[in-house]
Amino acid sequence: IRPGRMSSSRTKGLSFWVMVGLPFSFALLALTNHCQALIDLPIMDHLYHKYPSAKPGQLSTMRESVVCAPVLAWIAVTKLSLDTLILVNNEELSRAIEKYAIELRGLSAATIVRESWAHDPPKALSDVLESIVGAVLLDSAYNIVRVNAIVTELMREVLEELHPDMHR
Repeated sequence: IRPGRMSSSRTKGLSFWVMVGLPFSFALLALTNHCQALIDLPIMDHLYHKYPSAKPGQLSTMRESVVCAPVLAWIAVTKLSLDTLILVNNEELSRAIEKYAIELRGLSAATIVRESWAHDPPKALSDVLESIVGAVLLDSAYNIVRVNAIVTELMREVLEELHPDMHR
């Protein structure tokens, strides 16, 4: 799709991605929410197999506890150091990323899972992680098994904090 032919609903937020210097294809991945689905799938598969007797509501609560912006930002910062790689030409966003990276590095997996509601890191951190997962899918010639393995390994530490009786 060429930029000039995109409808306004599909380009909403595109200026953000251009602003942080990510290629156009990554912007499309993030905007369509397909990348979050690439994270949801292996997490639900992991939970379903680890807790076969869990009720659907319990599985959803566990998934929602780790597939959320604060936890994904925590993964982006603590596992991949993406905060040091994002090019941002917006001083306010750059300062916010620096501030929250320090905060996120100080949190354990247990804390970020239990208290994700108390943290509001810049969405750019979780968006970039989601886009990278989408890029892995493209780069692997749509090898969903490989993507699932990478996502599960990236999120292993937070997955260990989940249990069926947890509350959101």
